Amino acid sequence: MKRILLVFGFLVLAALTIGSTTTWAQSSQDEEFQSAEIQKEEVGKINPNRVHRLETRIKSFKAWSFGFGPGGGRNLENDELFYTFALARHWEANEDAEIRARLGIASAKSGKGTLGSLGIGGAFFVSRTAISPFIGGEFGLGSGIGDEISRTGFSGSLYGGMRFFRTSDTQMEVGAFYTTIFEKENPSSFGLQLSVLFQ
Repeated sequence: MKRILLVFGFLVLAALTIGSTTTWAQSSQDEEFQSAEIQKEEVGKINPNRVHRLETRIKSFKAWSFGFGPGGGRNLENDELFYTFALARHWEANEDAEIRARLGIASAKSGKGTLGSLGIGGAFFVSRTAISPFIGGEFGLGSGIGDEISRTGFSGSLYGGMRFFRTSDTQMEVGAFYTTIFEKENPSSFGLQLSVLFQ
């Protein structure tokens, strides 16, 4: 009985080895054939199966967002309440992250004091569920103006918050942000915003 099992096991092992060798050989032949076919291609004589090969991509979820809320300024020579507004374009490239282009403006309720920025960045979502925390950042250009200050240069932003109804094509976002300009005095703005995302 042991001899029969031993012989049977040997035959199975031999069959698997031959099968894998045959598969590998066939795969190598297919690759060589495809390589040869590609080398023979000329302008106007392309294999139809390869025409759209590089165009195949995953479609991203695209949305606009508009948000507003209270905020404040730093090194803008105004300690009053600031009104903050944001208009952004979102591209969710996968289930866990998005690319974002954002225009943000913070303006003092009274007197001079305004900071605006235009940046490109991204955000990471902690969860894939309908309610998900997120954190992100941006880099761009900004300008800050006060009574006796005017600075323009590269800017950076950090933001985070909570996205609601993320599984829908219309969503809501509650978040906080901090934006600064990388120039002398580093004029900055910060605040809380309520935003709606729509297509």
